[in-house]
Amino acid sequence: MRSIVMAGLALAASVATAAQPEATVAKWKGDTKACFLLAFDDGCPSQLQNAIPLLNKYRIPGTFYLFPEGGHFSWQKGKWAKAGESEYVFFGNHTIDHKGVQSPEAFEPSLLKCAEEIKAMTPNEKWPRLLSFAVPGGVPWKIAKEEVKEVLERNHHVERPEYHGPPFFCGKVEEALQLIDTTIAKGGIEHLDFHGVGGDWLAVPTDYLEAVCKKLDASRKDIWTASAEQYAKYAAARNAAKIETIVSSETCIAFQVSIPGLDAGIYDLPLTIVVPAEGWKTAKVTVGKAKPMQVEVTDGKVLVETAAGRVKVERVM
Repeated sequence: MRSIVMAGLALAASVATAAQPEATVAKWKGDTKACFLLAFDDGCPSQLQNAIPLLNKYRIPGTFYLFPEGGHFSWQKGKWAKAGESEYVFFGNHTIDHKGVQSPEAFEPSLLKCAEEIKAMTPNEKWPRLLSFAVPGGVPWKIAKEEVKEVLERNHHVERPEYHGPPFFCGKVEEALQLIDTTIAKGGIEHLDFHGVGGDWLAVPTDYLEAVCKKLDASRKDIWTASAEQYAKYAAARNAAKIETIVSSETCIAFQVSIPGLDAGIYDLPLTIVVPAEGWKTAKVTVGKAKPMQVEVTDGKVLVETAAGRVKVERVM
């Protein structure tokens, strides 16, 4: 009889321990269901005229893959530098001249020359920093994926997802809007890549992009729209992150966040940490040595934005 009682007590203790709340890293920033990227290739003039005003209007980030030695770019370089002051405009590397490469030895100088041009156009950004890279299409590309990856990693670049965009992919705006809904339902990452918007080459109507921006704006609760570099930073940090629980009770959860193996100066986008707080109405959140903040609890959880360090979340009675 005693052994049965002891076994029961041990089981109850293990259940109680397992029931203690623990913090976790959200799959996507803001604890949204999915992530979506908008990209624009070649620095088309119509992107300055039509695309960027829409991104600013709807507060949607976009990544613009530039090749600074393109004739259509050089006479508008000042306009691109001005556009890059927007918090919704990010520059990506499309090589210096979009002429393709024959070897890894030829690729690296082309990549670095483009990066230097981007650096010159964004004097307020810290360097080194992470840049997104897109392979230029329609030109010779005689370098293996492994060789590309090696050059990119050595120079703080990441390759964007494989190109797909209108008119070859989601040629109709209804297809693009459905892609956003499907991405939310699957909980993954998707993207649309544009060239001309309302003009230039491989163009879509301006109304097409505006419909996409409206959809993403209306879906903020469910989908995180990011630049290509923001996505890469978050995904890498999320996959590397470790959370060590220090205290876990019904009134206090304290933990340490670390992101081993990544350069904190490059991967500097804060993670979203989900702290369960079922039954709480208000919580006091302390991140590192910062001043505590009082926040309302929503859907039984507290969301904490932090890169790394110690966090304490306390129930306010």
